[in-house]
Amino acid sequence: MTDTPDPASPDALRLALEAAEAATDAAGEAQTLRRSAEGALARLDKAAGRTGPLLIGCLVGSVSVLGLGALFHLRALDDMRIATAAQIEALAVFTTRVGDLDTQLEAVAAMTDSAAALGDGVDACTLQLQDTLDARLAEMAAQLAAEHETTRAAGSQATTALLDALRAGDEATVAAITAGASDLQLALSRMLATGLPAGPASGAGDGPGPASASQPRAASGTPATAPV
Repeated sequence: MTDTPDPASPDALRLALEAAEAATDAAGEAQTLRRSAEGALARLDKAAGRTGPLLIGCLVGSVSVLGLGALFHLRALDDMRIATAAQIEALAVFTTRVGDLDTQLEAVAAMTDSAAALGDGVDACTLQLQDTLDARLAEMAAQLAAEHETTRAAGSQATTALLDALRAGDEATVAAITAGASDLQLALSRMLATGLPAGPASGAGDGPGPASASQPRAASGTPATAPV
């Protein structure tokens, strides 16, 4: 067992004083803490009084923002619904147009095949027509050559006959002109031969008139030939 100190001893007094000082210090600290807590509570009450309306305003603003966001979201959903319906309708129209395009492409392919077949037929007809035209042209060229030879021979004969006729006509004309000139010269010679003696015998009279000039022509009995 331990010995308890005597209350009247110096150690006990010293311990009691230390305990009293510690209790005093603790009481002071507790009082300080109490005052600090009361100041903090007062400041907290003031802050709560100031932040209450602010919190209410923030709450009202948050609710308003949430409401507007909900309205915008509903509007966006409505727009998306309309856009989806339009896209579905456009997709249906596009599908129909694609079907029509496929049908038109098939028709174009059939028309292309028909055009190709028609082109082959046209080429064959063109070749046949070209062969026919070549044969016909060759035949016509041969016929024209034969006709040209015949025409040239006939033309040569006609030219020869025409030249002979012209030559004969020229000879006949020259002969007729020569005969006419001879007859004219003979007639003039006779007229001069018959008219010279009568001139001096009738020199004292009126001179030979037209009747005396025509008498030797009638007496000679040879008609004067007019020049041709």
